[in-house]
Amino acid sequence: ERPENGFSPYDDYFGRGIYNNSLSNYVEIDNQTSNDAVVLLVNAYTDRKVRNEYVRKNTKFKMTGIPDGVYYLRMMMGNNWNPNKKTGPLKGTFARNLSVSGNSDSKDWMKIGTTYADSDGRYYQGFMQTLHPVAGGDVESENLTINEFIE
Repeated sequence: ERPENGFSPYDDYFGRGIYNNSLSNYVEIDNQTSNDAVVLLVNAYTDRKVRNEYVRKNTKFKMTGIPDGVYYLRMMMGNNWNPNKKTGPLKGTFARNLSVSGNSDSKDWMKIGTTYADSDGRYYQGFMQTLHPVAGGDVESENLTINEFIE
């Protein structure tokens, strides 16, 4: 049974998503690959996993109500989601084509919200992140182990 976009398979492990719905902050994921994804939105300063969201292949999903913060993404991608299969301590994983990647390089951090306005008062309310089927997309990602994905 394939989860819908926005399903959070790892709330049991990471805790429920953190929302501030009084803010219009967002991160939109454009999954242009032939693999489904679980995307982690990670606070760059605390390493807290603020969201874990399922994004089906060839679809877009917008995470909304994101608290002001500085973030990076981690991705688990694959096909044939199995909710009972484990990978490391996580319950639920892809049975086929599993890959795990991410990028915590500070040059790719996303500063979101008025807290991070520049001296002219300009700030980013959100970002679009494209997951590309080939290397060389917006974010240079590095392959991770499952332990690196969750840490």
